[in-house]
Amino acid sequence: MSFKFTIGSSRRSQAIFNYGTGAIIDFIHGSFMPLSLNYFEMLWNNLPKEEKDSLLIYEPRLQKILKMKEFRNIPVPKEGHISEYGDKVKREWTIPCTRFPKWHVCPKCNRLGKPNDPFEEEPDGKLKCLKCDKPVTPVRFIVACTKGHIDEFPWYLWVHSKKGSNCNNPKLYLKSKGKTASLGDLFVYCSSCKESRDLHDIFHSYALKGLKCKGSRPWNYSHEGCSERLNTLQRGGSNVHFPIIASMLSIPPASESIAKILENEMNWINSIDESVRDAAVRSFLIKNNPEIDPDVGVEWTKRRAKIDTDEFLVDESAARYQEYEALCNETSFDLNNEFENYPISIDGRLKKWFQSFSAVKRLREVRAYCGFSRIQPFGVAIENINDAVNKKMICSIAENPVDWRPAIQIHGEGIFFKLNEEEIQNWIKNENVNERVDLINKLNEDFLEKHDLEPPYRITPRLMLIHSLSHILIRRLALDCGYSSASLRERLYISDGDETTPVMSGILIYTATPGSDGTLGGLVNLATSTNINNLIEKAIQDAQWCGNDPVCSETEPYSNGERLIGACCHNCLLLPETACEKFNRELDRVLLIGSSETESTKRIPGFFDINE
Repeated sequence: MSFKFTIGSSRRSQAIFNYGTGAIIDFIHGSFMPLSLNYFEMLWNNLPKEEKDSLLIYEPRLQKILKMKEFRNIPVPKEGHISEYGDKVKREWTIPCTRFPKWHVCPKCNRLGKPNDPFEEEPDGKLKCLKCDKPVTPVRFIVACTKGHIDEFPWYLWVHSKKGSNCNNPKLYLKSKGKTASLGDLFVYCSSCKESRDLHDIFHSYALKGLKCKGSRPWNYSHEGCSERLNTLQRGGSNVHFPIIASMLSIPPASESIAKILENEMNWINSIDESVRDAAVRSFLIKNNPEIDPDVGVEWTKRRAKIDTDEFLVDESAARYQEYEALCNETSFDLNNEFENYPISIDGRLKKWFQSFSAVKRLREVRAYCGFSRIQPFGVAIENINDAVNKKMICSIAENPVDWRPAIQIHGEGIFFKLNEEEIQNWIKNENVNERVDLINKLNEDFLEKHDLEPPYRITPRLMLIHSLSHILIRRLALDCGYSSASLRERLYISDGDETTPVMSGILIYTATPGSDGTLGGLVNLATSTNINNLIEKAIQDAQWCGNDPVCSETEPYSNGERLIGACCHNCLLLPETACEKFNRELDRVLLIGSSETESTKRIPGFFDINE
């Protein structure tokens, strides 16, 4: 493979999620969109075998639910794969992408255009104006629909929207009146027909009235049928790309170090007759890995095989319950184990609200990128992701089916909180609590119904309570543990109980950074009885008052519309998006600390209501 010019670089975790297939990445050379997994597959086939093996990631429970053969990390070029001071890299070590948007504007002459019309693309990927000999910049605006399709903003139609306007040879310019920085000060001008139109209403719902989506999918170089209404978006806006991420904690046997050796061999191990399987595993280990006790290897393959045949491991709730059980019990130190958990005693009045705590000194999480949505985030259970892709509720990251997904593995630490189930049951019996949460659930159902989508789950008082509690704990931990809130992440264990999944009421707060920052010990050092008690007491006190009160605390859910929150703002509950499982939705501080009765509203008791 020959060396090719690169347009930029990013960290592995960014390349998989934030800058994954279908996202827009801004580099010095312009804006680009990574292509689908089918293009990754072509480059993967050219990598050396030893490099492929080092990039494989295994998490059998997640693979089973997603019906995937394996997960792959992004290759990182080494010495010999890079030339000319990093400007060129061998193709098989790069991420394939396409330029998007293609429309650009010259900062000097203000000309609007595309590559070859009238701008020229240089060999290194830079785009310049032929007239001014200056680099041009991508336009700020694009269009997209709720089905995930994305396209260029219709500049020609925008400026020539007047009745009877016609132009045979349009030459467009994006100019400013120079009075203010508002959109109304920007206007598109056609020098051929002298038509112009400003951009003050470019984001209004009626701005693109009459235009239907063409089903454009630049990451696949394809189109499909679509009749959704188009929405104008900022090129760098957060609503352009919401990644759908499936994650799972590794618990024994998947968390054991021997898994790194034997996981890749499970296909042939499972294919051997059970009567000779143990002998085959012993023979393999003696020949290839003599440092491993063969009996340990045989025992591991037996426990690993149970995952493939586990009839209860059918969905995300069942998988999380297995993690929940592991977090509720002690797992002592073992060099062969990447999961280590120690219970912490509870003192004082916290026994009323919490059943147990534990310090998770070591954990491993695998996160896989499975799809994305635009305009609005779309929550979906892991077992429903493939179905949601087939029904086009979320966008596929592969044009043709592939049996793998891009993923990363993270090693970190955390603290687990288990709530008192009896106290939760007493609290959720209150009619006013249920009435407030039912209103938020109804708003969610109405929004999804408008887009012909089914709710992936019901929003319940238990969910809102535990999610809101998780956020106030993360905000307080960020002040004490040395990690920023963006470096922490929540993992929620919530179930009201059904035929397949028992009741769960737990929160795991753990380090979410893929580098060494996730193992500095800042969290587990706080995991003592005294520190945990102080932490929760302070977190509850923090929730009593917000800088936006009384406006924040008196906010009704219907006034937030599609945001699906109650009393919640950046001063009290909202977190960086990397820290939250649910895109900062389904939060309400009132459910934690309660509200007072007024002439127009009923009193809502909070779970931690100290005035009761």
